[in-house]
Amino acid sequence: MEVKFTVNSQEYTMPEKISLELFERATIWDLKDEKNVKPFVATIFNCPLADVNLLEEEVFGFIAGISIEKMTLEGKAVQEEIGGHKIVNFQNLTFGQWVDIDTLMATGIAQNVVQLASIVYNVEPEECASWDVKLAGPAIVELSRWRALVYKDHDEFFELEGRKVENSEVDNNQTNIAYMWYEAIMVLADNDFLKIHQVVERPYKEALNYLTWKKGKVAKEKLEILKRKNDIRRSSK
Repeated sequence: MEVKFTVNSQEYTMPEKISLELFERATIWDLKDEKNVKPFVATIFNCPLADVNLLEEEVFGFIAGISIEKMTLEGKAVQEEIGGHKIVNFQNLTFGQWVDIDTLMATGIAQNVVQLASIVYNVEPEECASWDVKLAGPAIVELSRWRALVYKDHDEFFELEGRKVENSEVDNNQTNIAYMWYEAIMVLADNDFLKIHQVVERPYKEALNYLTWKKGKVAKEKLEILKRKNDIRRSSK
């Protein structure tokens, strides 16, 4: 269905598809805040906000509803291949890819769908930026669910017990996430910068398993040191 409106003889038409690039620009506007709905619609139709403000309330409501529906990804089937590019097996992702995914999602999934689709379908961002979000988006939604499961599977490392974990809400602090992963990479590289490329190319699960073991080992060593200190204090009394 073609959706368009006219303001002062200027006609504006909704794109036949919402590209990943347009999705990123439109979702900058948080629709939880009612005042953002009009600039959101203006972004979708590529028109001045002033013209959107001139629409009758009933017309605007209709257009806004269709615009939001056009962006909905839930319930859509995951595409195994788009434009000759097959979806990757999440279990085969490298540690470097995991770090990129986690950092991007911590920043905000909606604002990074181009980069995420690039990883998921192993394609250059410049190519997938024009893809229909209805096609590429469901795989990103599935990737988000998978990411939450990875966090739960490695709870000892991420220390999520007692915290609510839902998809992209694992963590929303990009700076902390990026720094945490750089430190983790350096631990795996034994503080040797020249070994970083070797680390990021290893399987993500292998890296997370080692980090979990390493964290547990350090915790045990700290506990032993604390016990010895307490024993020394008791014997000196």
